[in-house]
Amino acid sequence: MNFLTLDEVIALHHAEVAITGEPDTILNLGALESALMRPQQAHNYLGIEDIPTLAAKYLLAIGQAHAFLQGNKRTAFRSMELFALLNGYELEVPEVEAVARMLVAYITGRWPESRAEEFIRYHIRPGS
Repeated sequence: MNFLTLDEVIALHHAEVAITGEPDTILNLGALESALMRPQQAHNYLGIEDIPTLAAKYLLAIGQAHAFLQGNKRTAFRSMELFALLNGYELEVPEVEAVARMLVAYITGRWPESRAEEFIRYHIRPGS
């Protein structure tokens, strides 16, 4: 199982905000570190081995953490995508905006985590 490092996620964030010229500001490093531990804890303490479930945990935890001034949802999405790739999966999302809407629905409490996991499971496939 390949988990993401803090440096990898920060690099993803740098790349995302560089595209738009937005401020590259980390507001809460501790919140980001905590978010990165959520999938690892699910794996280590709950025995979760399922890549789509763990990928969803990255998306949701990083999205909720609001560790950056700008680009939180995009960084969460790219982190989930990288985790999936590092573990032999590919994301097949025809519309990235659908993921953003799902993430907002989860963060605002309109969707439970289980529904977010189902959404990700539908869009993730073993790589070729």
